[in-house]
Amino acid sequence: MDILEISKLAKEKLNITSLRPFQELIVFSILENIEKNRKTPILSILPTGGGKSLCFTLPALLVKGITIIVYPIKALMHDQEKQFTKFNIASVLLEGGMSKEEVANLFLSLKTKKAKILITNIEMLTNWKILEQLRLLPISLFVVDEVHTVITWGESFRPSYLKIGYIANFLNAKQLLAFTATTNNYINQRLKEVLFLGKDYHIIQGGSNRSNLIFHVRKAFSLRAEIFTILQDKALLPSIVFVPTRQLASSLADEFSSYFETKAYHAGLEKAEKKEIEDWFYNSECGLLFATCAYGMGVNKSNIRSVIHYALPSEEAMYLQESGRGGRDGKTSHSFALIKESEKSSIKHHFDLSKCIRASLIQALEQNYGESCTGCSYCLNEKCDNYAFMEELIKIIKHHPL
Repeated sequence: MDILEISKLAKEKLNITSLRPFQELIVFSILENIEKNRKTPILSILPTGGGKSLCFTLPALLVKGITIIVYPIKALMHDQEKQFTKFNIASVLLEGGMSKEEVANLFLSLKTKKAKILITNIEMLTNWKILEQLRLLPISLFVVDEVHTVITWGESFRPSYLKIGYIANFLNAKQLLAFTATTNNYINQRLKEVLFLGKDYHIIQGGSNRSNLIFHVRKAFSLRAEIFTILQDKALLPSIVFVPTRQLASSLADEFSSYFETKAYHAGLEKAEKKEIEDWFYNSECGLLFATCAYGMGVNKSNIRSVIHYALPSEEAMYLQESGRGGRDGKTSHSFALIKESEKSSIKHHFDLSKCIRASLIQALEQNYGESCTGCSYCLNEKCDNYAFMEELIKIIKHHPL
């Protein structure tokens, strides 16, 4: 199949008029491996919003067998199912809590080829009864999305992830595919051991630079006041504010509800509450969502115009991934890092305005950055320091009370 045929399929099935160069490369590599019966795994490193789902959706439509897509969180599973439904692509979703009848109907759909795509998570794939039934099916593609979590979560609180390589091998998948926006040399080496079981693998890297994201720094005495000031520009809505705790997400959502349409999102919510908030934000044109990192791999909302970090995460990769929730429609989006003098994050130095923020963050991921910056506070020479004035004002008030 040549590029014209693949482009035609992308237009007919996904309403995509053209593929980006790295998308073409990934799709062709997958199809060539299938055609030539090569089992070389492929690790694709693409920026958040880089169109990675297309890279496994098109091959899934073209191969003869079943495609299994493994996601780390239910929000992503249901979001992918929603996207497939939108484009009339038949798929089934396997998750915990399903009845025996529901599971039986699901496998019937796969066996009769009513559906060729299975969306699931690692926990379902460690169920022996499920594995026995899957092994009877012809598995063409085994896709692991957000694959960095295989290591970062597998080595901490989700040990079942460390079995995933053996599971893919047991199912005799013709092609093993891994996708992420966030990785480094350590994760890549561990993926070779855990997922690829020591085999050499092919890396396709689209780079972590998102040229439509503008990186801002705001050094503020009052973070709440700074958020309010930023969002006076209604063009920066819809917006996500990432916060470190569940309690803070809820309290800020309440505080700002008099001025904006707000919700709080965190891991402590019930499943139905999460879905309600995800649907609300997905359809919102001016919503303000206060969220913990539980939304860091959340719903694929394309028109988020700003992402604000109330506190910095501990890793550059997480900052870029969360910032990358913005501007997935290709239009300009703004990422704001709110910095207090007391900020202790190990990535704080990237925002000290002594260098290009974009280049500093990307180079920290062990990636070369030779492009000119398309926008950050340092390169734009923005005035970012508000807290020095505020602290001086408070000193004056203390010494000269009314």
